[in-house]
Amino acid sequence: MLAAVVFSNHLHAQSVAAASLKDSTKNLDEVVITATKFPKKQSETGKLVTIIGPDILQKSMGRSLADLLNQQAAIIVPGAQNVLGSNVDVYLRGSIKVLILLDGVPAYDASSIGNVFDLNQIPVAGIERVEILKGGQSTLYGSDAVAGVINIISKKTAAKKMEAYAGASAGSYGTFRGTAGLAGKVRNTSYTLYYNTAYSNGVSAAYDSTGNKNFDKDGCKQHAVNASVTTMLCKNLQAGLHSQYSKYRTDADGAAFTDDKDYTLANSNLVNGITAQYKTKKGAVYFNASLAGITRHYVNDSLDVSGFADFVKEKYTGNSFFAEIYTAQNIQQHIEVVTGIDYRFQNSNQDYLSLKDFIPYKTSIGSDSVNNKMYSVYASLLIKKLGGFNAEMGGRYNRHSQYGNSFTYTFNPSYTINNWKIFTNISSAFKAPSLYQLFGPGVANSKLEAEKSVTYETGIAYATQNFTARAVYFYRTIKNGIGYNLASFSYFNNNKQQDKGVELEAGFKKDNFSFNASYCYLTGNVNTKKYRYNAATYSFEITGDTSFNNLFRRPKHTLNATLGYQFTKQFFASSSVRMVGRRYEGQFEALPVELEPYSTIDLYAGYKINNHITLFADLRNISNKKFFDVWGYNSRRFNAMAGINCTF
Repeated sequence: MLAAVVFSNHLHAQSVAAASLKDSTKNLDEVVITATKFPKKQSETGKLVTIIGPDILQKSMGRSLADLLNQQAAIIVPGAQNVLGSNVDVYLRGSIKVLILLDGVPAYDASSIGNVFDLNQIPVAGIERVEILKGGQSTLYGSDAVAGVINIISKKTAAKKMEAYAGASAGSYGTFRGTAGLAGKVRNTSYTLYYNTAYSNGVSAAYDSTGNKNFDKDGCKQHAVNASVTTMLCKNLQAGLHSQYSKYRTDADGAAFTDDKDYTLANSNLVNGITAQYKTKKGAVYFNASLAGITRHYVNDSLDVSGFADFVKEKYTGNSFFAEIYTAQNIQQHIEVVTGIDYRFQNSNQDYLSLKDFIPYKTSIGSDSVNNKMYSVYASLLIKKLGGFNAEMGGRYNRHSQYGNSFTYTFNPSYTINNWKIFTNISSAFKAPSLYQLFGPGVANSKLEAEKSVTYETGIAYATQNFTARAVYFYRTIKNGIGYNLASFSYFNNNKQQDKGVELEAGFKKDNFSFNASYCYLTGNVNTKKYRYNAATYSFEITGDTSFNNLFRRPKHTLNATLGYQFTKQFFASSSVRMVGRRYEGQFEALPVELEPYSTIDLYAGYKINNHITLFADLRNISNKKFFDVWGYNSRRFNAMAGINCTF
């Protein structure tokens, strides 16, 4: 979206699990976009970027985007291994405050409690590349980039006048995924058009602990359409339009270990955008604008009652507008400057209706009063190629219509010599309170301030033709954390948190053999209010402060490893192991539940019939391991997908 950059495929693609290291550190001169908002060699930036490239995505037609991210170092996606359509939260280095970008543009769900974008809306078939940028990144990207950003770059380029592609896969739980699309280039104009569908009969979302309650299957259906066109209006000016519409409907259950036979969720998302790029003698000027609308429907029609109400109907809509203009200029041989401004606007309509014994309870809030605006200006100075020394330093000023001003900064020096790179990053970030937290019925606190964080990280990377390695230590502090006050039944700024961890990654490839592994150690501590329930007043009382490890669902230890071999020019196979350590699930008015550690083994095989047709089989959790990523909800036992990919 930001520039026309061509990325080369690697000769020996691997199974998706743990394969990102090979993409991201094989060559320190590989070009990335997200680190600086314009194309930049990795050797010239001290920021940590992991790439899921086209070769990996082409072998992932049987998987979801959440599946892919769940295999990356320092990322945990609870729900990724549950039934299709399950709610998924992305935790990067233990924090859910991760900014999702669609082609460099922030993606939010203005109708949700935490403003978090739903990854179920993005099919893998429409993705060209995913760049994962770790650390506080609010200086360039604004709110929510506390732990990092995940930039999902869609398919937009083709070398021929017309190229067609299609794929289909089917497997366990009555699951099917299919895609078809066209892409081409006619003179100065490129275009893409694709359609993707997925559905599954599923299994029960909730786990039946007794085994005899006859829990029903919870299925899911999904459709997505994407279209884009990019053209050169003149010698130096390129402009593009893009649109994506997706929707899915899924069945849900009442709660952990609790079935519900008539609870359904229907979500839809429409994103329209325009981009422009004007080349100057020493750089380029970029313009991005996007308008997104999300609608979520929840219906429980009372045939099967699992909760406190006999009937529930909910509708939430959220609209987000984003526009920015920025420039990247090469001032002289060793200095580049990025400067820009952006504007963000959000509003939401939220309607809730429930019936209990024919007594209605209804709440409603409208977009006329539920909205906010944010203006930002930012600048970043990049020093490059000073005898191997590179550095970036910058700042952002934000003006929010509700809580006022905030400022973030970044300082990222690095030094590259031969095959080594040493780097240190110091960066601050923030997360603005969501519309629900500011205006939600019965829980709002219009005086909430933004959460603020500072991240320190240092590390070293090494890369040769056959071997790659990276080691990183990070430490993050958060203040003004937004929590829920059980005494006042509203949101408040109170939490103070400290998180730290170590990431280790290594990869080896020679001839037809390849091996990759990643390990992450993570721990954290939060200080917040301590509550005691008073039975006499039927309410909670604040009794002081308390500190505890609150990284629920996030293990201290995770390990991913993949071994691959190219047996012939046509046949490739790999085996992957994922190990997840002990972790805890938070419980309301009860002690956390300890979740047992688990390990899974996956097998992948691909056979290339010719230059146009490839067959594949993906076997997951072959040991049929039973485990909980989310307490009380089923994870997938042994499951398999097989399919075909075609290009013409």
